[in-house]
Amino acid sequence: MPGFALASDCAVEDWRWQALFEGTLMIDGVTSCSSGQITIRLYDGDKFVGVAKGFIQGNAFQALASNIKKPKNLSIKYGIIR
Repeated sequence: MPGFALASDCAVEDWRWQALFEGTLMIDGVTSCSSGQITIRLYDGDKFVGVAKGFIQGNAFQALASNIKKPKNLSIKYGIIR
């Protein structure tokens, strides 16, 4: 899973996204740590399209991103602070 974890003992193990309504995406997933804060950089192919932030609780996270067109090929890079 691509990403940059500031906390070396925590990584995103799985994630998915869904469009909630026009211009808003929800990204949720599972991490290897039970708590922390995650910042997610969103890319559609190679193009940077936005940022989402959320909290990790119980090895799971949810983050919202707004003002983003529905991507064709979404990928993420992330940072985690514990």
